[in-house]
Amino acid sequence: MFNSFVSFFTTFTAYEDFGDNPTAVYSPIEGDSRTISLSNLGRYNEISAGLNFVRTLDQSKARQMNANIRLDSRFANGLTSMGVAVQVRLQF
Repeated sequence: MFNSFVSFFTTFTAYEDFGDNPTAVYSPIEGDSRTISLSNLGRYNEISAGLNFVRTLDQSKARQMNANIRLDSRFANGLTSMGVAVQVRLQF
């Protein structure tokens, strides 16, 4: 007999980069080195939504199967991205 469970989830995560703005030095093989000023991303946000699936397995070497799919959207000043993650795990 199989026992299954499905759950949905959503998350919102906010990140803040508290570090100083970094600098880098570009040193070509020939010519003068140049210092390059960079800036941190600052505040960074992520929204995720997904589905979890769990099933206990009978008469199998594996005892349980977990699977999930997650959609992510990340955004900050001048940055927007999206991603999809899929996982499957068997427990023995």
